[in-house]
Amino acid sequence: MKDANPNVAAARQSTKAVEGAVKQLRRESRLAVLRGTCSLFCWLFAVGMLLRGVCVSAPGQGPSVPNLVLCLLFILAGAGMLPQSRSSALQILAETCDPRAVGALLEAKEMAPAAKARIIESALIALLPRLTPSDASLLNRSQCRKLYEILALGNADRELELMLAAHKAIEQIGNEEALRQVRHLIGRGASTPGQRRLVEAARACLPRMEAQLEQQRQRAGLLRAASVSDNGSELLRPSRPTPNVEPETLLRPLD
Repeated sequence: MKDANPNVAAARQSTKAVEGAVKQLRRESRLAVLRGTCSLFCWLFAVGMLLRGVCVSAPGQGPSVPNLVLCLLFILAGAGMLPQSRSSALQILAETCDPRAVGALLEAKEMAPAAKARIIESALIALLPRLTPSDASLLNRSQCRKLYEILALGNADRELELMLAAHKAIEQIGNEEALRQVRHLIGRGASTPGQRRLVEAARACLPRMEAQLEQQRQRAGLLRAASVSDNGSELLRPSRPTPNVEPETLLRPLD
């Protein structure tokens, strides 16, 4: 049965497209690692065979023709196994405005070749500032760590826009680890225009992050107190049973 509201149908279609693209991009990332490893192996094998041919050849002669042909074949095989620079899944995620794409893009950025890395960075620059506190659950611990590493390991002169975008996202969804990264960024100072701009942004958001995390700690404390209060055995101690007392031993008023 089709949705009567076309907006709902379009939203569901967009959600399916994003989820499918995220899964495909993760598969492509794993395949890219495998292809890169195989390509490196082929090149190392070709170099090893070439050196072996030089060592076993007669003085004054180079490697044999079959040896050179075999080395060339391995070099070509290694070149053919290089990860592909084009990706339909990456293009879909780069054009989307869905924050669910952020985690997959952060994972893909680490092992992406230069052409893909530029596309991923452009997509992250557009998506990261749109994250809100309610989007914190969209990133797992590993993805959050990759986000924090953009601030910790990035070059403020070459990757300033990406680092500022990561800074805005961290301000919304960051935890205690993110707060430490922001404080460390402020503490290490700045010597270039890009670093100074980044440090100024960190100083501006630090009070908001501290206040937001303090509110989260207070809410967590209230939830823990409420969970304890729900246990009836901890509200009041049960009264002790009254021992049997002989009537003759009780005090009586004087006549």
